[in-house]
Amino acid sequence: NRAEGYSFFIKNFPLSRYMKDPENKNRLIIDPEAAAIVREIFRWKIEGVSPADIAQRLNERGTLCPAAYKKEVGSRYASGFSSSARPVWSPVSVQRILTNEIYCGVLIQGRRTTANYKVKTVVLKPEEAWTRAEGAHEAIITRSQFHIVQRLMNEDCRRHQGEDTARPLSGRVYCGDCGTPAKRVVSCNNGKRYAYYVCPNSYQGGGCAKRRISEKELESAALSALRLQISAILDMDRAMEEIDALPWEKAELQKLDAEIALQEEEIQKNASLKADAYRDFRAEIIDGDDLTQIRKELTRRTQKAKDAIQVLKSRKAELQDGLGGQQGWLAQFRKYGNIESLTRAVAVTFIDRILLFPDKEIRIVLRNQDQIRHVVGFLRSRNPQASDQWEDLLR
Repeated sequence: NRAEGYSFFIKNFPLSRYMKDPENKNRLIIDPEAAAIVREIFRWKIEGVSPADIAQRLNERGTLCPAAYKKEVGSRYASGFSSSARPVWSPVSVQRILTNEIYCGVLIQGRRTTANYKVKTVVLKPEEAWTRAEGAHEAIITRSQFHIVQRLMNEDCRRHQGEDTARPLSGRVYCGDCGTPAKRVVSCNNGKRYAYYVCPNSYQGGGCAKRRISEKELESAALSALRLQISAILDMDRAMEEIDALPWEKAELQKLDAEIALQEEEIQKNASLKADAYRDFRAEIIDGDDLTQIRKELTRRTQKAKDAIQVLKSRKAELQDGLGGQQGWLAQFRKYGNIESLTRAVAVTFIDRILLFPDKEIRIVLRNQDQIRHVVGFLRSRNPQASDQWEDLLR
């Protein structure tokens, strides 16, 4: 799937880590040497390294930043942002890479425009007006990796003093009652440091019952639970292989396409209702206040449908990643079959959140719950006596 039917113009200086296809100037192909740097940047971020520390690592070992690399390979590219004779990596340049969808095969054009050809002032266009092509070129990182990193970029996961990376469960622990992010507290006793998680509202008159668990206990419990859950997932993977796994992915893609079509119909219906409301206003059937209220509600519904489409398209892209390699979606979990410790990468790959309750009770909510639920349903339809262990993944 390479976005057939799309025709895009690739500017003279394509984005870093890709280069123009010598046989098709309007198509991007991977620059192997530079792509390895992108994969490393994403891996570091998933492991808990901040953009500032990533930039420092790259500079310390002499890795060329995007602007310097373009000059090194013979590009005539010049940037107005360069502030020194030898440009270097900065947290901003790392963040640009970590938030750019081009690295998972999506080509986006039409972000900026001008009022007309006489006006040189550039304005940003709303996101819904951008032109997007999924699978326009080969991906450097998977869609799943990209989504994990986008969530991490929005979380406050500062590393602690004396540590190179964020703690494994930073940003993943929440109060099971009020939903507030749990606070990691460090105390000292007889010269030893102890870390534990608490709900801030249980100590500040917020109404929550007191709950507290040591970081060591929580990480141990999370690792044990993950081992059981990964075992169940791999058991599902084997079951899917026995009954020919790929038809499930293909059926799931059709289901997602149908759901996307329903949301698109909702957007069109809302646009038609807006037009009808305006005609009623012109005919003095409704007044200005009614028109404003109707438009506001229809705009809310339209945005809700657009948000749903983005989520559905993301799920579709993740499934297509697996099909592109002729393997099932579950196969991505095989490399975690024998995890020895709870690393940051393992935690953010599997754990959506951990809910903390009184008496050290915890509940682990996995990422990809919808896909897992659909796989369980598919296996149940083929074998009603399928393992009850799989149901535990959805609790």
